[in-house]
Amino acid sequence: MPEPDLQKLLEAGPDHPLATLETDIWAALDRHTHARRLFKAVFFAQTAVLAAVMIGSAAAGFRLTSAHRPGVLDVFSPRPTLAASTLLGHRKP
Repeated sequence: MPEPDLQKLLEAGPDHPLATLETDIWAALDRHTHARRLFKAVFFAQTAVLAAVMIGSAAAGFRLTSAHRPGVLDVFSPRPTLAASTLLGHRKP
């Protein structure tokens, strides 16, 4: 910065009051700390809900699939009688 610009800055007063600077800094730090705590709480709550939903849906899926065994003629049956995987795996239909 050239010397005349530095001299202008030294002669000019502050553009905002500095009397409350320390309290403003502490208030901003408190807001930042509170925002981080809130973020962590929301993040862990969302993670817990997601885990509970995934466990619940997996349990329901296993329970429903064991109760409903697909028939031989079902389109989406995992072991239809004439499927290539059944015939090549030497499984008896």
